[in-house]
Amino acid sequence: MKDIYRGDGRVAVVVGASKGIGAAISRQLAEETWTVAAIARDWNALDKLTEEIDADVYVADATDEAQIQEAAEMITVNHKRVDALIYNAGRGLDKSFDEASTEEIRDLFEVNYFGALTCMAAFEFGLIAAAVDKDTDAPPHIINIASASATNGYPFGAAYSASKAALYATTRDRVVRYDEMGIRISGMLPGFADTDGFPQGTLPEYFRRLMMTTPEHVAKQVANRLNKKSAIEHIPHRYWLGALATTAMPMRSAKLTHRLLGDYHPRT
Repeated sequence: MKDIYRGDGRVAVVVGASKGIGAAISRQLAEETWTVAAIARDWNALDKLTEEIDADVYVADATDEAQIQEAAEMITVNHKRVDALIYNAGRGLDKSFDEASTEEIRDLFEVNYFGALTCMAAFEFGLIAAAVDKDTDAPPHIINIASASATNGYPFGAAYSASKAALYATTRDRVVRYDEMGIRISGMLPGFADTDGFPQGTLPEYFRRLMMTTPEHVAKQVANRLNKKSAIEHIPHRYWLGALATTAMPMRSAKLTHRLLGDYHPRT
């Protein structure tokens, strides 16, 4: 952990930064000369990340309000401001609502949803500090990494989809409040991507060809979004078609999805 302030670049806080999409986002932003403050539970994984990029690392659990508050205070003291908050912490659950226990579903929501609320509140002061600085090229930006399943659910993923749908809905709702504060907020909804937590070995081949993305592609889209207005963005963009079908024909689209993905079980 570095107790310094580097004023030569914008400061990006990446929560859930040690692996998969979070690590890819950290690498992409470091490449674009952002100062990266990486937060994760796993010190060894964070230490490995610092072998690849110059990042300040903070060990904290997104579900622990005290730990996140402490990390936020340290980052604000060290860097004086927060130009970007990217919430990527997440957990999967390879069970249907019938199979999952109430405790498992609550644990899922703690990471995928309530952790984001905790981080947005904890880093608000740093974001406001960046918002009042008119010398920057772009306002501070919050990006919540939700999932395409928030609008396009799949069998055995209903609980996971529900947790990401909650994050998606809150991101949309907060845009008005944050806009008044000079802060942008966006939701990125990636589709299927091979990561340590979400291997896609059982995904049907036609979905792999049409609907797959990569952590590196998501990272580039996140970096691009930081310089743009608030938005909800599916990755790949064609997931919008599924979102439209879900809105227009919610029950029919659910049955079709079950027919197409009935044997899909992400190993989490």
